[in-house]
Amino acid sequence: MLRFQQALGICLLVGSLSAPVNASVFSSLVDKAVTAGIEHAATLVTTSTGSSATRSGIDFPARCEQHYVDAKAPVILNPRLATAARHLCADAFATLHSGVARVPLYSAQYLTPGHIRAAQEVGRSDSFFEDGRLSPGERASLEHYKGSGFDRGHLAPSADMPTPAADAQSFVLSNIVPQDPGNNRTVWAAVEAGVRAMARHRPIYVITGVLWLESKITRIGGDAGVMVPSHLYKVVFDPSAHKGKGGAAAYLIENRSDRRERQITVKELEAVAKIQFFPTRVEVAPIVLPRPRY
Repeated sequence: MLRFQQALGICLLVGSLSAPVNASVFSSLVDKAVTAGIEHAATLVTTSTGSSATRSGIDFPARCEQHYVDAKAPVILNPRLATAARHLCADAFATLHSGVARVPLYSAQYLTPGHIRAAQEVGRSDSFFEDGRLSPGERASLEHYKGSGFDRGHLAPSADMPTPAADAQSFVLSNIVPQDPGNNRTVWAAVEAGVRAMARHRPIYVITGVLWLESKITRIGGDAGVMVPSHLYKVVFDPSAHKGKGGAAAYLIENRSDRRERQITVKELEAVAKIQFFPTRVEVAPIVLPRPRY
């Protein structure tokens, strides 16, 4: 079919020329047209599988404040951390992305029992793609991760996504960080599962982010590539805790395969992260989070 369509196009082109074209020239033109058509088709396939800078057909919403407690995003207290930071929205999460680090500083979610039930019926897209909303100098690319030895780790997990569209959005690289494979696939997966277990029973707010607490920063994909975080954290705010006044706690773990998570208070995390996670709440009482099982 492709050969016929390309040949038809050449015939129309030849028919518009005043000078005659011999058979060998015509055949050569047909072959070139077919080759060009195949190359174009290959480009379309590459785009659809997430190997290009953007993926067509995936739209993101303009607003997403519902994923923050009291509809207020965390406040970045460290000016250096706020450099080239940009808020981005998705159907099931909100993100603050760092153009300096080329990774998200955090992704926030409002999880409900309904979301978790719906997510159990959604398949995993597994099609990573670059975020065309960001400039090339600020976004991560698929090439950055190639051969790096790190997993492309979700901050807002694919397994939390309540619709196929939301799941596809979760694979955008502005929701992804370089994560140690042993960490991502064991202890961190258990942390995510524990948080989902909470959300099966009551609505919660979750903020998942990264830290750089070591003096030496590693990058993948070259000197100007993606910064590898030294730690990951997950903050959980339960609005129903303490008789409806709300409470929160956090998991913190090094980005290494031989480390276990530990639970800390929001105040402790804010002190090292230099982020005010719940700016509308003067005091946030502590809660106990599920112990991950792995």
